[in-house]
Amino acid sequence: STAQVSAVIQDAVKHVNHKHQRQQLYEILHKYIKIFDTSTPTIAKTTIPHAIRTADNPPVNSRPYRGSEQQQHALRNILKNMSASNQIRPSTSPWSSPVLLVKKKDGDY
Repeated sequence: STAQVSAVIQDAVKHVNHKHQRQQLYEILHKYIKIFDTSTPTIAKTTIPHAIRTADNPPVNSRPYRGSEQQQHALRNILKNMSASNQIRPSTSPWSSPVLLVKKKDGDY
């Protein structure tokens, strides 16, 4: 909704220290409020090949952090939703890093 996007814009510009600049940035973003789609997560698509060259360094592979049952359940749901919306896909990469879940102010992950 417009109110949600407006709140996100307000939150996004609060780091600007100068009041006048903060207001200008808010007005510019708010002017184009209709281009912000909050209904579903979006995915950037590109046809440009991408590679990270790591020279001869071996892949970094860290073990997952242990989490509570609640965290494991939340993570499963997050991954399920991200997979369903094509934000992530299964991987067999030797690179891995653990997930760190942090609760939001509303208590959700």
